[in-house]
Amino acid sequence: MGEVYRARDTRLDRSVAVKILPEEFAQNAQLRVRFEREARMISSLSHPNICTLYDVGENYLVMELLEGETVAERVAKGALPVDQVLRIGTEVANALDRAHRQGIVHRDLKPANVMLTKSGAKVLDFGLAKPAAQAVGIDVSGATQQKALTAEGTIVGTFQYMAPEQLEGQDADARTDIFALGSLLYEMATGKRAFDGKTRTSLIAAIVSGEPKKLIELQPLAPAAFEHVIAKCLAKDPEERWQSAADIAAELKWIREAGSQAGVPAIAAHARRLQKRTITAVAIAGWALALTAAAFAVVYAQRLIARSHVVRTEISASEDFGTAYVGAAMLSPDAHRVAVVLGREGASALWVRDLSSGVSKTLAGTEGAVFPFWSPDSQSIGFFAGSKLKTTNVNTGTVQTLCGAPSGRGGTWSREGVIVFAPNIATPLYKVAETGGTPLAVTKPEAGWTNRVPYFLPDGKRFLYCVQQIRVSAYRANGAQLWVGSVDGNLARKMFDFASGVAYEDGWLFFVRDGNLLAQRFDPETLSVSGAPHPVADNIDWYGPRFLGNFSVAKDMLLYRRTTRPRAKVAWLERDGRLIQVGDAGYYAFLRVAPNGRRAVVERYDTANGTVDLALIDLATGAATRSSFVNVISAHAVFSPDGSRIAAGSFVGVGMNESWIQPAGGGSIEQIWSGSESPDMTDWSRDGKTIVLTLQHADTGLDVCYLRLEGDRRPVCILHSDAQETDGVLSPDGRWLAYVSDRTGRRVVYVTRFPSAAGTWQVSPSEAGHPHWSADGKLLYFSGAGKVYSAAVRTGDSFESEAPKEIAAVPEDEWDVTADGRLLTLHNVDRSAPPLNVVLNWSELLRK
Repeated sequence: MGEVYRARDTRLDRSVAVKILPEEFAQNAQLRVRFEREARMISSLSHPNICTLYDVGENYLVMELLEGETVAERVAKGALPVDQVLRIGTEVANALDRAHRQGIVHRDLKPANVMLTKSGAKVLDFGLAKPAAQAVGIDVSGATQQKALTAEGTIVGTFQYMAPEQLEGQDADARTDIFALGSLLYEMATGKRAFDGKTRTSLIAAIVSGEPKKLIELQPLAPAAFEHVIAKCLAKDPEERWQSAADIAAELKWIREAGSQAGVPAIAAHARRLQKRTITAVAIAGWALALTAAAFAVVYAQRLIARSHVVRTEISASEDFGTAYVGAAMLSPDAHRVAVVLGREGASALWVRDLSSGVSKTLAGTEGAVFPFWSPDSQSIGFFAGSKLKTTNVNTGTVQTLCGAPSGRGGTWSREGVIVFAPNIATPLYKVAETGGTPLAVTKPEAGWTNRVPYFLPDGKRFLYCVQQIRVSAYRANGAQLWVGSVDGNLARKMFDFASGVAYEDGWLFFVRDGNLLAQRFDPETLSVSGAPHPVADNIDWYGPRFLGNFSVAKDMLLYRRTTRPRAKVAWLERDGRLIQVGDAGYYAFLRVAPNGRRAVVERYDTANGTVDLALIDLATGAATRSSFVNVISAHAVFSPDGSRIAAGSFVGVGMNESWIQPAGGGSIEQIWSGSESPDMTDWSRDGKTIVLTLQHADTGLDVCYLRLEGDRRPVCILHSDAQETDGVLSPDGRWLAYVSDRTGRRVVYVTRFPSAAGTWQVSPSEAGHPHWSADGKLLYFSGAGKVYSAAVRTGDSFESEAPKEIAAVPEDEWDVTADGRLLTLHNVDRSAPPLNVVLNWSELLRK
């Protein structure tokens, strides 16, 4: 019934939303009355979780501009995590309570009318609201519409969220909104509507007399008390529902704070109830058999639950969930929690979810964390960050540094208080006490071989780990071997070829091969496998160079995540925030635009054979053509000053990296360097003589280096410290180098003289990256916190920069700037990340 525009309030210098009643609707007296009624309803409400009304005029409203997505848009990607549902539900219930206390019933609460913003949930659109005392039934023929059901002749609109009394034409009161709130909670928690139907008749019948599918069947890890809240909201009789939204808000808050029984997942509660009923029934048989029968009943109940069908559920993933590249999602040994790297390497932290209560939290002091692993008592997590091996207590938040680990590659923790870990890319495995100390080597790899991702066996003395030759002629996804070692350093035995990081539980060894999660019978005493591997899941998120599959197992719970590579589109980013797409979306990463602004080079993933190459994008036509013909894991490239050639660096495999120059459109390549350090090409000087690159060294991590094309072509590192230094780019005159360093604990943009590295000037005031010089060298661009900035600079004998100015909001960090100042970006099309898949009673899978 209204058109909404983004606008600017010039008086108060703020962005607003203007809702206008279209001219053709303005002639409709009923719609005009509704529009005016909405204005009155909103103007009388003031609450943090209700959209604020700023101004009212004839046929228009000026409202708070909300940045975010509606619950309908979010649910389209899948069910929300239970803790998010509890938080959002509490906020919506509080908003309804405020409206109800002022005598206002919303009557149109639905996912499309709740906006998720950084400041919390906001209830929108009171266009159908009415004073609670007004005794007027709703005319369902005029229900607002949404896009879920669009076939001609079927019911459309908001019937899915109407209470039975609304459909029967009775008066709507606060309890009508409570019914809609129950439908909203159910849909957020399960990703499914509580009531659905293909026709008007079937949908109304479902609402009036049907029951939604049990929450336990769709979300087994949801607290039992939460299921009770929803069921009471959806009672057919208004008298049997919750009588106030305030009560619901209090109940949801209590559940989120893990009340005594609220924290028990519904499936566990079901098991307990079944066990209790069985014991009670047996006890009636008589005292003589009571003890024996009761004991049998307990065993029988447990076996009955254990033999139930395999239960599958999901933990919806934030798009910032890390992939196998930064470590697998790890179940605690007691299967009560899961730890995940939130974010990407260099800008990450540990995130933990309690699987009983659904409560999640990010762990303070774990910034930059990778490769998490649990303590055997499930109270602490080991991880690598800042070139150190650290631990954090999940309950107290205490972070402890144990020892140095320049480029950690996995760890494992025994019941004897010993941690075995890989401190670097090409070193032995070491052991250290859980309280810290001097690490001691426990493996003796041959020269040119790497040891990593250890995993303790149940005895706490022996561990499995992966071994691979560092220099390989070509990358092999299954090139690792599985070995077994011991904490005394006296055991080193090969188990089998084609291995990955592993997990062990109840006689089964889990590992990844050819992208598939497999399980094979394993005897930890004799260190022998038997039988053929059983397939468990396919298309597992996998990072070959680190032998990491994204999976873990504990007790009867299995956790895994499927591949997470998203599609992206190349798009011009206008200063007003509009994205103008160039060509079709593809599996693109990395982006550099040619000096003339006519084409760009991207890294492209080939889904058919699992390889990476370089592709050129014609920015006028959108056509993508293959530029390189390499079989690598990653490849980054930069254009020559005239745009006719590209210099590329590729990561071929563990310890095998190459750099070359080739014609931009494809052709014979000229190798310029190869070595064990991983190269990332970042710039080509305007005089064509120097290439800047980032190299990853075993001792110092990431360093900014350069190589002269007219010399011996050996990289010279000018920023070579314990800090992580990346993204080096030269000023047009070649005298200044902008780069990114985390020397202060944050990634900040700096400038130094080139090639002497004399002097350091900070340009970005806070966390930032991806520096780019303007064509005339008078501006330095960089991005941070989702925005692109430019800082005016003056160079000569010294360097000066002005305070940076925001020029655009950038959706992702992958972007570049043309000579005339236009911004080109890579924008993810697949916004939702694959969920974490949870399998209960996984052993049933292996019986088939």
